[in-house]
Formats: sequence, C-alpha cells, structure tokens
Amino acid sequence: MSKSNDIDESKLSSKLFLESLAETRPATLNEMPNFEIYMDQLLAYIDRQLITINKDQGLTAAMVNNYIKQGLVSRSSNKRYTRKHIVELTLIQSLKTVLQIKELSSLREAFGDIEHSNIYELFLEQLDHELNLCAEEYKSLEDLESSEKALIFALRAYANLLCCRQIIAQMED
Repeated sequence: MSKSNDIDESKLSSKLFLESLAETRPATLNEMPNFEIYMDQLLAYIDRQLITINKDQGLTAAMVNNYIKQGLVSRSSNKRYTRKHIVELTLIQSLKTVLQIKELSSLREAFGDIEHSNIYELFLEQLDHELNLCAEEYKSLEDLESSEKALIFALRAYANLLCCRQIIAQMED
C-alpha cells in the first residue's frame, strides 16, 4: 500500500469520525425500549449507545453485576432490565473513562432523588453540546500535525478533569 493511500484512508477515517461526532447520539428515552429486556439485549443496546474508538471497551455482564453491587445501577427484577437501567449504564459507560468509580458514586448521590429521566435529558443535552464543540475544534485543527492535535485534546481533557474532580471533592465535603 502506498503512502498516499494511507493518507487518504486517514482522511477518510477522520471524516467518518467527524460525522460520528456531529451525528451519533445515544437514544432518547422515547427511542428506548418500553419493555423489559434481558442481559444480552441490554449489553448489545448499551454498546450502540456511544461512540467508541476501541471496540474492546464494551460492557460485560460481570461489569453490570459489579455496578449493581456497588450501588451505581439499580437491581434488576427477575434478570430483566428497564429504561432506567439503560440510562444508568449509558451514563456510566460514558463517564467511566474519565471518572473513578468512587467519583461516579459521589455524582450519583449528588443527584439524590432527581428522576432518572431528568438526569438523562440533562446528560443528552450537554453531551450533544460538548460533541458539537469538539467536532468544530477538530475541524479547526485539521492543518496541525496529529501529535499536536492529540496534545491539545489531551490537555483540554486534563484541565476539564481537574475542574470536575475539584467539584466532586467539594460535593463530598
């Protein structure tokens, strides 16, 4: 394969990635199944909820059971899962790459008795906003070397993580 094909494939890959950033969003509550589903259906559904680069990042039954034991996810009824479980697991899957389990637990506790549908609507709205901002910035940096772009996004993630952890620490006090 020639170097020019590698570049073309790289640009195509970037184009598809930008399209995903601009268009791919988790299902709304109304788009989710309005009936109980089994674990294998739940795992497949959650895997389609978020943009992933590495397909090995998928949710497993062991992970779901662990989240239930840790109180991050509601217990199922007769091994059947509802919209609430889909919401909880979508939130966890998106945030676990950034936050530690203890921080996820603190965040969940901070929301208290707020209805899961309200939290999810806030999540969807903010995720859409952040993904659109990210897509715009990704496009604006297209003339930079990949290493420079990666550094810019890594530093932004670091700065955002610092702020997030400070806020969570204050909530825990």
